[in-house]
Amino acid sequence: IDNKLNHEKILVMHSTLKKNTLIAIINPVNSKSIETKIFKKANYPNIFNIVLSKKISIILELDTEDPYVEIFEIKKTAIGADPKAIINLKP
Repeated sequence: IDNKLNHEKILVMHSTLKKNTLIAIINPVNSKSIETKIFKKANYPNIFNIVLSKKISIILELDTEDPYVEIFEIKKTAIGADPKAIINLKP
C-alpha cells in the first residue's frame, strides 16, 4: 500500500474505482453494512480487493483472520440513489 491510512477515520481505498465513488460494504456473516465513498485509488498487491481503515473493520465487526466483505457500487440517478442499480464488485 503506497500510503498509511488514518485508522480513526472511515477510509476506503480501491485500485479500480474512482475517488468519491459511492459504495456499500457488507459483512455477510452478520449483515452489518456501511455506505461510504472511495477515499482514493491506490496501488496494492492483487491479493486484496479493497483496503479498509480499522474503524470500518470495527463497525462491521470483521473477523481479522478472514475479513471477507461484499462491495457494491451505488449508482446515483438524478433523483437519488437507485437501489436497482447496485453492481456487485466481487471477483
